[in-house]
Amino acid sequence: MRNLASDTTAADTIPLKIVVYLGLIAVVLILAVQAWHTMNPVLEDAQIKAQVEAASLSIHSIQEGYARDSAESYSPEGTMCNLKFTFPASVKYISFGVDPDPECNGQLHDSEWVLENNTIIYQYKNGVKKRLFLKESRYTL
Repeated sequence: MRNLASDTTAADTIPLKIVVYLGLIAVVLILAVQAWHTMNPVLEDAQIKAQVEAASLSIHSIQEGYARDSAESYSPEGTMCNLKFTFPASVKYISFGVDPDPECNGQLHDSEWVLENNTIIYQYKNGVKKRLFLKESRYTL
């Protein structure tokens, strides 16, 4: 029977196995980072779209609700909603019922704003502009 401490038949393959295993781990980590960079814009876009759709539902409920006296903001009569957004840094602006950058040149103050009723518009910093059309109601935004 052989002594375990004196058995060195596989000792020469240990460094090669370590290099191979570390290389495989590095490849898996690189693929995971690439997948994250690919999926991150898609996830951010879904998060933005969910927030804008929630805002459109709130706006629609206000449009179909009762008027509130603006002098008494804490009165129980009338419809009111609070909108809170947590957009990522890739969003340049969000607008309600108006297009502040009709030329898509990044300048919000160089031209007259274009009125677009029942529309929520948001633009990314890379210039992509998206619109969400609200359900038609008796009032316009």
